[in-house]
Amino acid sequence: MMMWSCGNWNSFMGWHMSGGWLLVGLLIAIVIILGFFFSYLFIKNQRPTTAFKILDESYAKGKISYQEYLTRKNNLKK
Repeated sequence: MMMWSCGNWNSFMGWHMSGGWLLVGLLIAIVIILGFFFSYLFIKNQRPTTAFKILDESYAKGKISYQEYLTRKNNLKK
């Protein structure tokens, strides 16, 4: 008759549980890092550049004409 050795089973479960917590912690860290990375990319793409913002403000204040605004905006896009 074959019998299970409780000592071996317990040591296997103890190793597995500590490795399991390590894996869970590693996965959480990866998710957090990816979250920061993708949020940075999303925010970066949503912000207008400073030059465009200044140009828009100059046009809104009436400092430049519409034709000059379009010319400068096209030059900035290049």
